[in-house]
Amino acid sequence: MNIFFADTVDPHYIVSLTELIENALKQDKDILLNVVTKSGTTTETIANFEIFLDLLKKYRPDNFADFVVAITDHGSPLYQLAQDNKFSVLAVPEKVGGRFSVFSAVGQFALGMLNLNVKELLEGAQSGVVLGTSLELKKNIAAVNALIKYEHLKKNQITINDLFVFSVQLESLGKWYRQLMGESLGKEFDKEGNKVNTGITPTVSVGSIDLHSVGQLYLGGPYDKFINFLSVDTWNQAISVPKLAKFDKLVSKIQGKSLAAIMHAILEGVKIAYKKNKRPFCSLVLPRLSPYYIGQLMQLYMLEIVYLGSMLQIDPFNQPNVESYKEETRKLL
Repeated sequence: MNIFFADTVDPHYIVSLTELIENALKQDKDILLNVVTKSGTTTETIANFEIFLDLLKKYRPDNFADFVVAITDHGSPLYQLAQDNKFSVLAVPEKVGGRFSVFSAVGQFALGMLNLNVKELLEGAQSGVVLGTSLELKKNIAAVNALIKYEHLKKNQITINDLFVFSVQLESLGKWYRQLMGESLGKEFDKEGNKVNTGITPTVSVGSIDLHSVGQLYLGGPYDKFINFLSVDTWNQAISVPKLAKFDKLVSKIQGKSLAAIMHAILEGVKIAYKKNKRPFCSLVLPRLSPYYIGQLMQLYMLEIVYLGSMLQIDPFNQPNVESYKEETRKLL
């Protein structure tokens, strides 16, 4: 099974995706259209939904409703539309915001369709709840991370938080965390209604790739960034550099070494360079890439953001300023 995300209204991308889907439908392959929007009224989501639904109707005129699953708030306009058209529909828990909804049907449905171990993911998340609510501070990773970032923000004016993932497979998780931090902490007003314009700017870097694009800035530029190194304890050992003596003149000491060993040396070298330059960072290591530890990590990150919201005295669960661009977009349309 292949899964494609129509998460933008970029015409070039959507045209190429519609061509791909139409070719599949012409070959009588089944397509499942999964529309996800908590409010049921997100402009980009509904625009793309209409385009792909129209395409589905063209090739499955008699039973197109069998190939549509809507995930939205109970009672939303999309929920009502789904019921009227006999689409399958799953509800998002009422109090759970979009960026916190990964363990609800929003995330579970797609993962389940891909036959990934959702049960293990949720067990990991539950273990994250236990770790992230411990009253023993040294054992509470979420609280410690939040406290460190808060202190750097308030005492050192460090307003940029970079999640530096040393695994290409963790890049999309980094982008989820970017939304989680940016939308939750970037606030114009605090809980008392005072104008504070607070927040931490989240960025994502991928090791070792981005050492050659932003490494110079991070080590030589302004002291306005806090780096979170995220890596995996056990990298794949299956591939090594061949023992080609002539190439030792290009880069020495790598002949016969596994890529895992080289990656580890690069990561440790970066940390040493950060220490020598007095650049603030923390390091988090996943025992391995598995649903359990990914679930645990995501739950800890969500709790970390809740703690930061409390320290900053803002509401981490709303996003009132996002509505301003939506209102202007509707006026223009």
